[in-house]
Amino acid sequence: NIYRPRLELIMSGLVGTSHSKSKGIGRSLDTAKAWVSYNGSTNAINDSFGVSSVTDVGTGNYDVVFETPFATDDYAVSTDLGPDENNYVVHCCIGNRDTTKVTIWSRYYVNQSNMGNTDKAFHDVIVFGD
Repeated sequence: NIYRPRLELIMSGLVGTSHSKSKGIGRSLDTAKAWVSYNGSTNAINDSFGVSSVTDVGTGNYDVVFETPFATDDYAVSTDLGPDENNYVVHCCIGNRDTTKVTIWSRYYVNQSNMGNTDKAFHDVIVFGD
């Protein structure tokens, strides 16, 4: 007998299997509490869930503000940003965080004398926690 997990769509919009831990709607720790896709060049939000705004604090520096505060500031954050047209190494850094927002830095690196902050068009941030 071959085990075939039953797929189900839960109300958070995520697809899970019948053995998934994501049974609690909006309460499970393995379901994102907030996420956003935004344009760092224009500071426009493309799409989001649980995020009320993205504040442009400076070049390559953004505050992602949550619709509902987290219970603590020990939540997990993952970030990504789009490719660099100059073939620089680019990456995101997670700065200060509190229950209402997290600071994201987008950085480029060519060498030790050529590095700094950059506004990139494609940014994604996802947050897990209570």
